[in-house]
Amino acid sequence: MTFEEYTLEEKTLLAPYVSNTDKDTFTLNLPQAMGGAVMARYSRAPGSLRRVLIDEFLKKGEIDPKKADALIERVLIAYGDDSVAELAGGIQLCVENVSQITTKLIEDRRIGVAYIEQSSRYVVYDQKDAKGNYRYLQDAEQNPIIAGEHAQAFKQGMDFVFDTYCALVGKVLNHLRTNVRPIESMKYKIKDDKEVTLSELTEEKDIKAFKRTWEFDTKTKACDTARILLPAATLTNVGMACNGRAYQNMLTKLYSSELPEAQIRARAMHDELNGDIKRYVQRAKRDEYSVNTEKAMKDLANELFKGIKPENEQAVRLIRANTPFDDGIIASMLYKYLEHPYSQILDTVHRMPLETMEKIVETYLGERKSRRDRPGRALEHGYPLLFDIQGDYGIFRDLHRQRMLTQERQFLNTRLGFTELDSLFSEIGAVDDIKKCQEVSSDLYEKIRATHGAEIAQYPVLYGFNIRFMQGLNLRSAQHYLELRTGKQGHPSYRKICQEMARQLIKEMPLLGKSIGFVDYNSYESARADSEAAQRRKERKLGEE
Repeated sequence: MTFEEYTLEEKTLLAPYVSNTDKDTFTLNLPQAMGGAVMARYSRAPGSLRRVLIDEFLKKGEIDPKKADALIERVLIAYGDDSVAELAGGIQLCVENVSQITTKLIEDRRIGVAYIEQSSRYVVYDQKDAKGNYRYLQDAEQNPIIAGEHAQAFKQGMDFVFDTYCALVGKVLNHLRTNVRPIESMKYKIKDDKEVTLSELTEEKDIKAFKRTWEFDTKTKACDTARILLPAATLTNVGMACNGRAYQNMLTKLYSSELPEAQIRARAMHDELNGDIKRYVQRAKRDEYSVNTEKAMKDLANELFKGIKPENEQAVRLIRANTPFDDGIIASMLYKYLEHPYSQILDTVHRMPLETMEKIVETYLGERKSRRDRPGRALEHGYPLLFDIQGDYGIFRDLHRQRMLTQERQFLNTRLGFTELDSLFSEIGAVDDIKKCQEVSSDLYEKIRATHGAEIAQYPVLYGFNIRFMQGLNLRSAQHYLELRTGKQGHPSYRKICQEMARQLIKEMPLLGKSIGFVDYNSYESARADSEAAQRRKERKLGEE
């Protein structure tokens, strides 16, 4: 059953191009170049990929190659050649109406995989299904909360949060367009590199391009601002193009998760992939070695740190690789199972007797019976740069996509505080509404955690609550990462994190820090305006050609 319903005529149109028309998981039967372009629309389309296919790519029941080629070119202009090109290879699979928590498990794979995800920066999550339900995980089979004692409180709390979110998006957008960025006062580089106002334009196509840029610019700011109220249970859509080995590893990880949702989605993905690459995913199954090791490490970490209160830590801390290697790798082994900052874990490990360290290592390695029993990413410890980061969940979701580095995260919770509120909320008198949503989320988290455990309790946690994660990387990777993620079009919150990462790196390594020469330390009121205006210029040129 899908969140979005289709008519019989629409299902007939879709049938040749998708593996099914009535499930949330399906593969594509399209030329790979076109599949990549259709998938690219995920990040800004509020509905299903199948809806995009019907509305934008199918004409009179079939795909027109010439029109499709023009659409692909326009998508490349809008979304960037590199990211779309990655989606044009491998088996293309769509997983729709999946929670943010399970989405991150899917996207944990790094090799042989390309992803595209519906973005909370461009899509307003105000849709409801035929029964009037908002888009958050309410299926009792996938979400144990719905079948438990907190079901009513969870639904009432999440509905309240979504009601508040939807109202605030509208209020912020109206305030922006009326008082902060009225269209008459804005300037955009619509035709060339010279900024112009709307009143200076005479051609109808330029006036339309200006208005479209302004509408997108203000909508993006409204979405960027209000998304802190979305809960981790929010449903999203993910498209991916992977090779067989990557899919097999991904399915194994999902099958081995404690989340019923992850296990159920793994089965659905497996069923669809069996139609295309059955032999390449036949070994995908629950990994008992991983399951048992995870449980043993969680129990041991909680035992060792029982009574040790997590310390407050700065948002970004660079930890150099000159710490004792053994201590550093053991601290990395413990990190994901705790709520403490890495530096505190490392200091605690320094004071541990050798036999305790040996027990941690033995538990982390577990009972390996073959080379395929592979321990976690703590064994990757040893990068010259290791950052311990605390930022809101929205920041983590964005920065999680960086591939060429090692990263580990702790469970999302409500105990690390809430992100700083944008001044727009004060201007529209919404601060009290946001605090009420925080209280609802925190109360649900603690109750659900006591009943279902820390992993299930992540579902009601809002994007605005902080999560702790660490990233290990070398200088070349840092150059690409920090220069990319501080670009003007980036979300203001993660730009601040990456700017601070760059500052600390340069302070610690003044000579080699010169290698990251294109970090943008400026702040901008309008993050997407220039890129949107640039897109209008490219579209104008394309139209002329």
